[in-house]
Amino acid sequence: KNIACISDHADSLFRISNELVDQYNFIIDSLPLNAINELTSEDINERYNRIFVVCEPSVASLRAYHSIKKKLGKAEHRIIFSMTRSQKDYMMPLQGAKEKIKAKDTIDFVYEANLEKLIIQQGIHNTAKIKFTPAIANMVNSLTGKKVKVQKKFAWFKK
Repeated sequence: KNIACISDHADSLFRISNELVDQYNFIIDSLPLNAINELTSEDINERYNRIFVVCEPSVASLRAYHSIKKKLGKAEHRIIFSMTRSQKDYMMPLQGAKEKIKAKDTIDFVYEANLEKLIIQQGIHNTAKIKFTPAIANMVNSLTGKKVKVQKKFAWFKK
C-alpha cells in the first residue's frame, strides 16, 4: 500500500512539474523519511534537481540523515539544520552535530523565540532582521542563484 502511494505521488509530481515547467522556476516537494525509503536512488536523481535534507542536532535526526545519505547515493544534496527550540534544549551542540556527519557547508536556521509574534505584529515583509535571515538568503541563492542582501541588526547606526 505504502509503496504504491509513494510511487503514485512521485509519478503525479513528475507529470505536474512537466506541465508547469514554463510557468514556475521550481516546485518544492516534501518527503517524509519513510517515503524516501520507497524510492530508488535512480528515481531520486531523475526527479529531483535540488535536494535539501532537514535535520536537527539530535542523535535520532543524525541517524535518520545517515540512512537518507545512503539512499541518496551520489546525488548532490545540502543539509539544513532547523533549530526548533533553543540550543540549550538540545543534548548535542550544533557544531558537534555537524562534526558527527562531517558536514562543512550547511544552512542553519537558528531558533527564533518570538517569530510568530514578530510576523503577526510587523508582517512577513519586515523580517529582514530576524536571526535566520542569512539562512533564507543562502537557500534562495542555492535555488535561484540570486544574492539576497542581508540587513545587519544595527545597520542603521552606521554612517
